Order: sequence, then C-alpha cells, then structure tokens
Amino acid sequence: MLGHVMTRKYGKKRPALQGHNHSSVGLESITNFLESTNLGASVDVKILLEKTNLESGVEIIRTSVHDHENIDQNSSPDDVADLLEKTTLDSNIGEATSVEEHLIPIEAEVELPIPQTPLPIAPALPPLNPRLAASLSPLLDAYEKDNGYPLATKNWDDVLAPGSSIQKIAEASYAEVFRISNPVGSSILKLLRLKVPTDPTSKRSDTAIKVETVVSEMRLMNALTEIPGFVKFKDAHIVEGKPPADFVTAYEGHLDAGGESYFPHPNKISKHAVFLAIELGDAGHVLEKYSIKNVDQLWDIFLGVVIALARAEIEHEFEHRDLHENNICILEHTPPATTSKSKSKSKSKSQTPTSPHKFGNSGLEITILDYGLSRATIYPHPSPSNPSPAPETVFYNLESDTAVFSSFEPSSIAGIQFDTYRRMRAHLFSGGDSNTNANTPNKAIRDAIKKKRHSWEEYMPYSNVLWLYFLIEYLTEVAPKGGRGKQGKQAWIRETEELRWLLHPDWVPGNGQDGSPTEEEEEELGLGCAGDVLQYAFDMGWIHEEDLGDLDTSRLTLREDP
Repeated sequence: MLGHVMTRKYGKKRPALQGHNHSSVGLESITNFLESTNLGASVDVKILLEKTNLESGVEIIRTSVHDHENIDQNSSPDDVADLLEKTTLDSNIGEATSVEEHLIPIEAEVELPIPQTPLPIAPALPPLNPRLAASLSPLLDAYEKDNGYPLATKNWDDVLAPGSSIQKIAEASYAEVFRISNPVGSSILKLLRLKVPTDPTSKRSDTAIKVETVVSEMRLMNALTEIPGFVKFKDAHIVEGKPPADFVTAYEGHLDAGGESYFPHPNKISKHAVFLAIELGDAGHVLEKYSIKNVDQLWDIFLGVVIALARAEIEHEFEHRDLHENNICILEHTPPATTSKSKSKSKSKSQTPTSPHKFGNSGLEITILDYGLSRATIYPHPSPSNPSPAPETVFYNLESDTAVFSSFEPSSIAGIQFDTYRRMRAHLFSGGDSNTNANTPNKAIRDAIKKKRHSWEEYMPYSNVLWLYFLIEYLTEVAPKGGRGKQGKQAWIRETEELRWLLHPDWVPGNGQDGSPTEEEEEELGLGCAGDVLQYAFDMGWIHEEDLGDLDTSRLTLREDP
C-alpha cells in the first residue's frame, strides 16, 4: 500500500522503442538447396515455391534426431509438399534439422504463407540532396540514435493514403495540425516546415523552424510515448515539395469554418519546401475547445495530468514548461450522458457518501502533448558500436527567445500563463530561492542570467508545480455552475481550496516577500514537484493505489502517518 510521504528517486532507464531485425531468404538459395535433395520431377514443389513469399523473417527449427534411423532414400513429391507445409526456413540452412527424415539430405523445413495477391512495391525515392542531407543531419542522427533505424523520406502520397480524409484542426508555433481519418481509424499529423539551404524562401519564413530546434521535441515524443497520459508517437518522415490538393482543401476549410491562420496558403509554398511530418495518436480535443460538463470531469482532468507528470518525473526527470490549456487533450471514451450509470456500478467501491475518491468517474482520457519547451533525460537506442549509450538531457533553451518572458495579458488566466514563464526563469536563475513574476527580476537574478550561472538543461521539477497551479486556476475559471442536484463550481472551489493555496507561488518560501517562513510553513508548503502533488492527492483520498496502474512505486519512499 502507498503511504503518505512520497520521495522520488530519479533516473530509471527506460529504453526507447526497439527496432526489429529481420533475416531473409532468397529464392535462389532455396532452389539450390532443394536441387541437392532427391525430389524427382515434382511440379507441385515448383508451384509451391513460386507462390511462397521467401522474403519474410524466418526462424531456425531444431528437432530430435532419433528419427534419422528410418530414412527413406527415395521420397516422393507428395512427401516433399507435405514437408514444406510443416517447415520454417532460416537463411542458415545448415543449422536446421528435418522433422520427417524421409528425404536425403534435407536439413530444413519450410512453412511460409502464400499471399493471395501480390502487394505493390512503392518506387524507391532518390537519395536526399547532399546539401540538404547535411543540413538535416542533427535530425537524422538523433532519430536513428533513438530508434535504431533511419528517418524515412516519403512522398506526399505516402503521408496521405488513398481513401483518407484530412481536416485542419489547429496551429502551433511552427506547426499546422491535421486530423487524418480512414476506415481503420484516425491519426494526428503535425506538419513543420524546416529552414533548409535548398529552399531559400524558408530562410525568410516566419513559420519555418530551424532543424536544431525541432530535434529535442521529436526525441521527447519518442521517449514519452510509452508513458500513460502522454501523446502516442507513431512515426516521423521527411517530405519534400509543395503540399498537394488535399492539404489546400483542408487549409481553406479551416478558414471557412471561422479559423484563423498565421501560415501561408499551401499554393504559395515553394516546390523546394522540406517538411517534417510527425504522426501522432488522436487524443481528441484540446482542453480550450472542450466544454466541461460536470465536476467529475474537472477532477479527472486535473488528477490525470498530475499522475502523468509524476510518472514522467520518475521515468525521465521531465518538465513540460508550457502546460497551458492548448497542450492538454480530452478524449471521451464514455458519453457524459451514461457516466451516471457506470458510476452507480462502482459506487460501493469509490463513490460512497463517506468516500473522498475523485479519480476515474467521468470516462475522460487525458493526454499531455507539445514538448517544444520541455526538458527530459532520455535513453538512446543501443547499437552495435555503442551497446550501452549514456543518458542524454534534451531541452529547449528558453534564453534563445526571451520574448516569452515579457508578454502580458490583462485577463486573469492568460496573465497567470505569462507570469508562469517569468516565475520559472526566476526560480532557475535564483537557484530556487525566488519565483517572482516580475518582468525585471532583482539584480542577483539578472547577474545570474548574464553570467549564465544556470542553464535550462538543469532539472527543476518545481516548474511542473507552477503549471499545475495554472491548470487548477484555469479549471476553476471554466467550471460548470452545477444545479439540479449536480455539484458545480462552488463544490470544486470548496474541495480544492487548500490545494490551491499550497500550489499558489506566492506562498512558497523564497517568493521575494519580507520575512522568513517558519519551520511549520516550510513543511506545509513543500510541493516541489508533481510527485508531491500526487502524494497530497493520495493523502486526501482523491486517488487510490489502483488508480496508479503500473506506476513504478518501487522508486518512491513511502511511510505511514504516525
């Protein structure tokens, strides 16, 4: 059972997704092998070989050799056909042993599926222009390091398969976001135009991104994809040329539906343009566009983010650093109209009048995305030349674009968002002694920034707490009023009052206010990371141990209250 104080031990090695090794067997090798056996004139065998796909992966079969005593020196073609149906073939023929030893000197068996119709083979793309390949090398090298295989170059037709529909759904700083749907399901395509020397117009484009800038986000997507609560990273590709007509239709449809765009019309993009196309799992709608219907949804959104962040802190020393309402997605697995029925079934377990349990009652799935400003420790894919690669820190240097620290917004929610960037910066460069939201921090912080005494490479999980404060304030702002027996905004405010106080940056020691906190205040205000917030939620009974799934609690030091 979980206890009440959660102390994280970081640095668990979680390897990236493994590649796949396949051996293949050529038809010529099999023909030569069978010619060395006593098969006679077997038309059936020839037909079987002609229809068999011999390029798939195979495994070595070894069997007992005691049947060698009863070998028939003159096997019939029927025996051969029967044997082939029972056999698995390996490229190393000499290492396999026959199961039915009626043939001489057969030493392997073949059992391979016969395709009904041949699959079309896409024409191979020409290699990248050497100048372009050199400019993409940071991206290409990082992808192969993390995945164990190279980043593919594809045609636009491969990105959008026949029969698929495409809809533009959002824009990020340097990316257009599309939903691609087909009878099998749907995916999200994040399209980023790259600044490359082979496309001179990209250098002047405000919506094209430097190759070095996108490397960290792609590596983080790959590293975090296995952690529940983070967006599923499917794959990435390099695509050259002007986007085709389907993307034009999606772009114009987005505008016709009332959307705005900072990106140029696809027809105005150079034919020499180069894109990074990132395919992600469809996580639903961004929080900003989702209409929250009840308090159960409020709890699942907030606690779902807390659990996901705590996992990522443990697995990858992760900080999001930009967790606003457009970087959280909501997916309904159970329609809100039916949640009351499912909730009644679990009432005896978690929703009795005396139970404070809050998590998992709305049918919502919560997903965190967009790691453009994030930081994490990742573990590259082992390779023959480097079987035990050292962990690497991946991060975005926010000092490369300080405009984010000088933005202001009069509205309360947007104001908290922009304050959060400044608080992160002050916390980092003060060594954790301050989290002021002042546009001009004190001299000590200014000197530390100037002399580069600290770096955004450092791990400071308190930034996740700052963003959880933003999130709880955002949810309070958009909370439904309730009524007709349903709990609403007032119930949410009442039950989260203490946590909102604990999360508030102005109550954390070192906030620039006069006077030092008492020992009791320091103990009470010790939310230093998302894991601490998770511990608080567990202590309050909002989350049960079974809600944590496969969270690696062995990395947590737990103790009961005295």
